[in-house]
Amino acid sequence: MGRTATRILRIRTMFYADAGFMRQFGIARAISGYGSTEAGGVSHLHRWSVEDTVPANAARYGGRSRDDIEWRLDEDGQILVREREPNTLFTGYFARGRIEPARDPEGWFATGDLGQIADREGLLFLERAAESIRVKGEFVPIPYVEEQIGLVAQLDDFALWKQQGDLSDDEVVLYVVSESVPVAEIAAVSQQLPVFMRPTRIAQVDAIPRDSAAGKIQRRLLDDKKVLQWMSLR
Repeated sequence: MGRTATRILRIRTMFYADAGFMRQFGIARAISGYGSTEAGGVSHLHRWSVEDTVPANAARYGGRSRDDIEWRLDEDGQILVREREPNTLFTGYFARGRIEPARDPEGWFATGDLGQIADREGLLFLERAAESIRVKGEFVPIPYVEEQIGLVAQLDDFALWKQQGDLSDDEVVLYVVSESVPVAEIAAVSQQLPVFMRPTRIAQVDAIPRDSAAGKIQRRLLDDKKVLQWMSLR
């Protein structure tokens, strides 16, 4: 009886691109993506090579959409998706004994997420619209501002959030956990940001509320946090 040759195909890839992890474990390809249950799971994928310059926020790069879905951004930067093929998106939400349609007359579904168009016409996810900050008609890019504030080494933990400001604008507030708040250092970093992105006040708290499983900041819980001390950055 002859032997049957077996070819073992080894694929080393990862979902969530991290440059250091890729180099350490010899992973040549990584994937980041964007999607939702309403869009049938992952609707966008971005492929990374170990030779690429993988940014720290690579997980937010959704990349190009599936062939059976099209997408666009509305005037507020919200991500909208629409099916190219029948039965690609969900029909609607089941409530009160019937299916409630969730698409507009042209078939677009509003995801409730904010995004931008990234390199090579791919999608860059920013944040949930419900967890966004808007100043003078501009959405404050929370991840970018927090990345800059992260340059201040004396902070144990921090989160950018908002309070109701004058008129229709939000007031950008920086919540910090630090025994001694480095106000001058925070102000110096803040001054390098565009005016609408700058925190106007610092709120010192005992802890930043985070999801116990993934460690994700629960921003809306900051509204109920006891503030130990308020400091102005104006």
